[in-house]
Amino acid sequence: MLKGVLALVAGIVWAVPVCGQPLVTYVGSSPLPELTPRLSLISAHLEKLGLRSDKDFRIEARSYNNDSQTLPSVVTKVLADSPRVVYAAALDAAREFKKQTTTVPIVFAARANLESPAFRIVDNLGSPEANLTGFTRYVNLVPKKLQLMKEAFPSTVRIGYVYGVEIREERRREYEAAASKVGVTLNWRKFEKADLLNLGPRLNETSDDAFIVAFDDLLVYNRSDYVAQASKVKRPLIYPEAATDKGVVMHYVPVIDGEAKAAEYIAKILRGAKIKDLAVQEPQDFELSVNMTTLKRNGLTMSRDVLSRAHKVE
Repeated sequence: MLKGVLALVAGIVWAVPVCGQPLVTYVGSSPLPELTPRLSLISAHLEKLGLRSDKDFRIEARSYNNDSQTLPSVVTKVLADSPRVVYAAALDAAREFKKQTTTVPIVFAARANLESPAFRIVDNLGSPEANLTGFTRYVNLVPKKLQLMKEAFPSTVRIGYVYGVEIREERRREYEAAASKVGVTLNWRKFEKADLLNLGPRLNETSDDAFIVAFDDLLVYNRSDYVAQASKVKRPLIYPEAATDKGVVMHYVPVIDGEAKAAEYIAKILRGAKIKDLAVQEPQDFELSVNMTTLKRNGLTMSRDVLSRAHKVE
């Protein structure tokens, strides 16, 4: 008990204190106070799946968001506790676990589409050959968004692709081909971090009829700098995440409950499933949201067909 209290005070671990049951360890890069609520959700989902926290498992969280705790050292300490399964909330943690163990089952969450080089971490996505499997919260929706933009605003002929992280050449060719297929030209609009506070006026100066914002690290990790700017754009714009700013015209995003999906994998492993039988999965459900207030304010008219397909109209 004293050991558990000291660990909690040190900000290293939070656990459901059930001794002798299979240990599930959740490893994330967020500070521990942010991991704790997510851990509780995973535990609740495991119980919904029929596993009992007082009988079938105990669960803890470890954070490597600490100057004195490097990721390799955290992974080493986690493995020293002989966990039954590890949930790595990011691919960098999954890679480190893969380096240090070939036997402990690792479930990961990723923010990359299955075609990304990041997924080379898994030998066979459909039937993983080692001890690593998991899911992604992201699907490459750019071709679908290009089609959606053209259907929503038929007069569109030029679409600006707003991004911060450099795009691979093969991906560029794919997006340009998708744009050509729906009858539009794709213009590349790259921004640096210093540009984000002026993003709205910069986009309004372009000749583009509409914009698609990339789901990349520069934009996602600096959302507070550019979301308000994106809302100032006077032309149709598809946002890469569920829009929290009322000025954003629309978003089209994958819908996935990460904690529920993690619990699904964990439960199967605790019940004896083999990693090779647990394919890496991507979201299957998507949400289209439209902000009518912003549309009207900017003098925009969306096709009724697309509007009728929206999951949310605000």
